[in-house]
Amino acid sequence: MNLYHLRYFVTLAKLEHYGKAAEKLKITQPGLSHAMASLEDELGVSLFEKEGRNIVLNKYGKIFFDDVNKVISILDSSINSFKIISKGGGQINISSIKPLAIQDIPRVTHNFLDINKDKDIDFKFYTGVTNDIIQGLKNDIYDIGFCSKIESEADIEFVPVQKQEMCAIVPFGHPLAMHNELDLIETIPYKHIVFSKNSGLRPVIDGLFNKIGQSPNIAYEVEDDNFIAGLVAQNFGIAILPKMSSLQYMNVKTIPIIQPEWESYFYAARMKNRYHSPAAESFYKYVCEKGL
Repeated sequence: MNLYHLRYFVTLAKLEHYGKAAEKLKITQPGLSHAMASLEDELGVSLFEKEGRNIVLNKYGKIFFDDVNKVISILDSSINSFKIISKGGGQINISSIKPLAIQDIPRVTHNFLDINKDKDIDFKFYTGVTNDIIQGLKNDIYDIGFCSKIESEADIEFVPVQKQEMCAIVPFGHPLAMHNELDLIETIPYKHIVFSKNSGLRPVIDGLFNKIGQSPNIAYEVEDDNFIAGLVAQNFGIAILPKMSSLQYMNVKTIPIIQPEWESYFYAARMKNRYHSPAAESFYKYVCEKGL
């Protein structure tokens, strides 16, 4: 079925006059008549009846008009949405691990929107652990993820956007709370609360302990960093985790880890061989260049 014929039909049904409809559609009146005859022939029913010099929809035409008008409206709305996308607008779906979601992601998205006021860009935000973010990228749920790097993910492009500063958190009154900096070896005698194995931060923390040839005394494995801090505050153990602004609001002492030397990053991640909208492409390049 010819889409132009359907559009012609809707216009003619609204104006109820071949001459006026042809003028509005910028086609000849015979051309419009031929298109309507072709449409009626394809449907096998008549859609219009003459009423003086005008034409009106018959009962079958009214039924067809309601359906076609809905379809055309949906189609036009979709086309307009894609026009916005093609011009650098549209929705960007991003997911972030929580250490970055409190300040860094809100700040960088706000700055990006501020320099792109002429484009109709909107963000949809998600949070999760690294493995979930990676799966969301693969399933086309997210355009961009902010997470740890998973070396085995060959189809994911990872670009470092922020260096991780590792710290120990301990309850106030803990023997280590008197320190303003720590060697990781000093944490070994105490019970540790660590990230669960599906967290992208777990290999980072394990790597730190591997570097000193020690393993922490694990009391609990927890997925959420704020939950870890809450347990530490209640003296369930101590923890090693990235420095986060939210820790200042928790009832814990934050102590920088100065040994062993360690360099690790948070990354912007996206699928390598997949189409990215102009807006998502622009934001990804912006973050990779500016960092978080």
